[in-house]
Amino acid sequence: MFRFVTRLVIFGVCAVALVACGSSSDDEVTGITESSSEETNQSDTSGSSDSESSSTAGESDEVVEEESDEVVEEESDEVIEESDEVIEESDEPEIIEVEADPQIEEETAEIDEGMTPAEQEALIESILFDTYLWGTATAFKTTQLQEILGVTTDGSYGAATRLAHLVALQERGLSTDGVPEEQTVPGSPTDLTVVANTERFTVDWNPPLDNGGSEIFMYSVQSDQLPNAMCNRSAVAGVRQGDQADPCIFDAAVGVVEGVNYTFYVTAENSVGISPPVYAQPIALEPSTQTITMNLNSEGCSSADELITENGITVDFEVAPQWGYFNDNAITGTVDGTCGYENAIWQYDAQDDIEFGFTNNANYSCLRLSQISIRAWFNGPFPQDYGTLQLDTVILHLLKNGNIVDSIYTGISIAAGTAGTGSPVGVTVPISNQTCDITGMYVETVQTGDCAGVGPGCDPFHFFYDNLIFTADA
Repeated sequence: MFRFVTRLVIFGVCAVALVACGSSSDDEVTGITESSSEETNQSDTSGSSDSESSSTAGESDEVVEEESDEVVEEESDEVIEESDEVIEESDEPEIIEVEADPQIEEETAEIDEGMTPAEQEALIESILFDTYLWGTATAFKTTQLQEILGVTTDGSYGAATRLAHLVALQERGLSTDGVPEEQTVPGSPTDLTVVANTERFTVDWNPPLDNGGSEIFMYSVQSDQLPNAMCNRSAVAGVRQGDQADPCIFDAAVGVVEGVNYTFYVTAENSVGISPPVYAQPIALEPSTQTITMNLNSEGCSSADELITENGITVDFEVAPQWGYFNDNAITGTVDGTCGYENAIWQYDAQDDIEFGFTNNANYSCLRLSQISIRAWFNGPFPQDYGTLQLDTVILHLLKNGNIVDSIYTGISIAAGTAGTGSPVGVTVPISNQTCDITGMYVETVQTGDCAGVGPGCDPFHFFYDNLIFTADA
């Protein structure tokens, strides 16, 4: 029934058989000797009783006696030598190789009969109650367990062995608390992020929520577009340690180039296997950029100008005109002491905003507005003439082909009752939206209060624009 028990019993049976074979040889030698002696005695007796025997007969007896003795000695020696050879062979440990003989498999039932049912059951229970580890960590003991369970004896404790183990315990009404928990591949890593700049990708992640019942010891990062590049990070219980805690970097050294969308994915590995991958969205390197600055002073700040061109870009401030012109009046709030564009916004006009237009004369690739500087002030001569009027906020709207693609709140506000104080509010507004090739921008003001009955012509809020910063792909 049990192969490992069979091996031990077979070894004992063979040893006993060999000793018996040796004893049989000795008996055969003794029997031959005694038979020869009897024949010799009979020959001698016949010779002495027969007084009429001729000399020829005497010679014949001598020949028979000599030949008989020689045959006895030779056969005895040969039998003894063969017995010695068998005994010597029985001392060699290689006798266990008889396990490969198919006849031994057929004798299993007979050998099992040497154990009582109670002894067999006690042996089975001791094996069932032993301690096992998942995989091949307890291969020798697992092989014994698999033999009595009747499953594949590969020495690896896996799902099939565990199921048969549980069934065997449950059939006997025994506790299954000692059965190892089933282990699987881990879940996918979490919080995968890929950050790109103009030169490299930085890939980072966190451990899976489920390690599959076995500690994660390795992470691997790959990209479908970089088949020969792999970044591995070792881990202890799923946590990257020391230098291995660093994110994975992919750059030109592994074949990264501009203009290609890369799809990165990460897997986790435990003793059972590799997790399903978690994928990031395709991403490309940030293009190399150039900066184009417009200080709005290249044409001498002529008030007759309605637009200005600098460094291959034209800005037209008269797309939706309000009162305004280029000037360098530092008193009214220039940004940097040089030229800029000033406009005033009326409270009671149906159109209280101003719109700019942008033209890409140099055919820059992906021209973007990235920054603009603005100053605002309450330009009324007498505070009492403007009552409760105040400026709540200013909003910049980016346009592309007449559609708004982004709105930026500048944070500019001017309180009521501060007209004529000459205290302008200035901000530099970064444009985070990097939409390519915008065609314009308009400025929206939000005002509340009243101009104390002044009516149409109330134009208290003035704005001064300068230092537009554009970027484009190099």
